[in-house]
Amino acid sequence: MPSKCLTFLILMGFAAHTLAANEKPFEPDMVAIKAGQFTMGSNNWLSTSPEHTVSVKAFKMAKYEVTVKEFAQFISATGHKAPRQCIQMAGNPWFASMAGNWNANTLSHSRFEPVTCIGPKDADAYIKWMAKETGKKYRLPTEAEWEYAHRAGSTRKYSFGNNEALACRYGNIADRSAEAAFKRDYDAEQQKEREKRSKRAEIPAS
Repeated sequence: MPSKCLTFLILMGFAAHTLAANEKPFEPDMVAIKAGQFTMGSNNWLSTSPEHTVSVKAFKMAKYEVTVKEFAQFISATGHKAPRQCIQMAGNPWFASMAGNWNANTLSHSRFEPVTCIGPKDADAYIKWMAKETGKKYRLPTEAEWEYAHRAGSTRKYSFGNNEALACRYGNIADRSAEAAFKRDYDAEQQKEREKRSKRAEIPAS
């Protein structure tokens, strides 16, 4: 029998807008995850090893990510102070820590996209607020619950299998064309900077 405890999935997005603080919180569609066992971790990486068997009780997880619009309601109702700086697109190098928050960053462009530029404390505060407002036991999933749900019973290395050569069929990844783009955009900028430093070094002292 599925657990009565509702586990809530948070990811992150952005866009400028406001909602009335007295509106009822949006409650997500939940998916029931059956209890079971799975092999957690990977021996391929030091940070994920060793592989070990984990038993997970039945729980529920949100079907979709929390949107900017939904997070805005939480901010409006509570006055929560979210971070004012986060990792986002910054040209070359591609990502950098720069000024921005959940409703003003370079990662998303719609209030219906996942909320970004928030941290674990913000996600936890959002969940506690929703639980209080609805009277339901919403919480963040544990690391084991997250991995168990996303593996979906599979033991494969990737969602599409173990053959890396098939990756381009199933996702937007850095392939050979990306290698050329790196050299064009990133390496070219680095070369320009090296040339500038070299020219400065050649200028004789007055």
